[in-house]
Amino acid sequence: MAEPSGTTTDKGAPTAAAAQTWLAGSGGACPVVHTPKNADTTSAAAPSAPVGENLNPRNNMLMQERQSPAIGQRETLSTDRITSNIPKADFNPAHQVEDAERWEYPSPQMFYNAMKRKGWSPEERDMSTIVSIHNAVNETAWRQVLEWERLENDDINDVKLVRFMGRPKDLTPKARFKSLAGSVPLSI
Repeated sequence: MAEPSGTTTDKGAPTAAAAQTWLAGSGGACPVVHTPKNADTTSAAAPSAPVGENLNPRNNMLMQERQSPAIGQRETLSTDRITSNIPKADFNPAHQVEDAERWEYPSPQMFYNAMKRKGWSPEERDMSTIVSIHNAVNETAWRQVLEWERLENDDINDVKLVRFMGRPKDLTPKARFKSLAGSVPLSI
């Protein structure tokens, strides 16, 4: 619906003449209808979910958000997670099952969402392979940690991993040397 000519400025604000016309017709009353706070109103309240419904109490995020398909995702990815062989210390990040004794690896869907969130351009068809490699690398690295721990103590039953820390852009000295020599570690 178009405004009558001369009632608004080029930025949409009412002109002084339009405001004076309104004031004259309204008797100078405020255009907002005020109701007492205790009055029964039938206006529709904004819909809201019950407090805590589907929220992880440790981070106030939706429980299934990491397992939901990303915007623009073309293929359905598995949401199944695999439990690792790596014992978990008391530290418990929000994406892990509370009180679990072992770390849980991310599902292909979680891994895809994390890569998108971090600015990468993952392909859905590659995710199961990437997650398998990720899990195998972690298991191999854990076995190497245990070998190092055995050098100090034969009893390694109490050795637990406190946390994982991804640093994909930090190169080892060997990888840095190879990249300077022209080798590409992975085609990303």
